Amino acid sequence: RPRDWSSDVCSSDLPMGRTYENALMVPTLALGEDQGGRFLLVLSPDNLVQRRYVQLGEAQGAMQMIVSGITADDRVVVGGLWRAAPGTRVNPHMISTEQAISGQRP
Repeated sequence: RPRDWSSDVCSSDLPMGRTYENALMVPTLALGEDQGGRFLLVLSPDNLVQRRYVQLGEAQGAMQMIVSGITADDRVVVGGLWRAAPGTRVNPHMISTEQAISGQRP
């Protein structure tokens, strides 16, 4: 007897990837949160700490996608966040993403 396939239901999980233009990845530990939302601390050209509210995308391991709120030229504070208050002038030490994720100090 032939099978009638028209009444069968099929369920499938299909990847629904989204493409974000100009999205950036930052270490998750660099993110802060307050009543205004999620933010990153970035440095101005004269090394003043600034708070930037950001829109988050997907997380991948220890990295978080930032969809908007910062640019590729921004220097993101990843260590000593408790001492880096907005408006404070700092003496930054550049580190690699790998160092930031592992918690290494310069």
